[in-house]
Amino acid sequence: MPKMTICRFVSPAGIKCHKLASSPNHYCSEHIDHESEYLAKRKKWSDKHTQNYYRNYNKTQRVRNETKLEQDKFYRNKQWKNGLRPAVLERDNYLCQYCMSHGRMTPGKIVDHTIPYEFDPSKRDDVRNLATICAACHTGKTRWEQEYYGTGAGNDLKNVAAVPDIKYLPDFMDSAKTQ
Repeated sequence: MPKMTICRFVSPAGIKCHKLASSPNHYCSEHIDHESEYLAKRKKWSDKHTQNYYRNYNKTQRVRNETKLEQDKFYRNKQWKNGLRPAVLERDNYLCQYCMSHGRMTPGKIVDHTIPYEFDPSKRDDVRNLATICAACHTGKTRWEQEYYGTGAGNDLKNVAAVPDIKYLPDFMDSAKTQ
């Protein structure tokens, strides 16, 4: 039996319809002709607000300072999109190199800087500093980088030794599960 909800129809006089509408519809059989108009209105509202959300996020977070603006430009340029990123994914056979260093074979679609871009911008386009990573390891590694290197919003970069080799990094899959 489909989920039922109250019809959304309201007459010009402001009187609501109290008949039931079966999901996924929002209107009863008597007022079903208003469904497409309602869905179009919802989509228009959603599109507008989604666009505003991303525009605001991009202004306040993604490009909040000169360093972040430079990073954002790098990740949007042809060298990254058509050169470095696909080359690293192919080189690593789309397998997470962090999982591989701990004896697991996990597919990965993210290309990560072993030494964070924010910590050492000179290594941004060094293929030896790039590795394929799965989403779980990427989450764990980001947390680790924030603690170790001091990267991320609201943090100050620390004067620590860079860790250039994946095999010396902790198992991020375990840290992703515990947090």
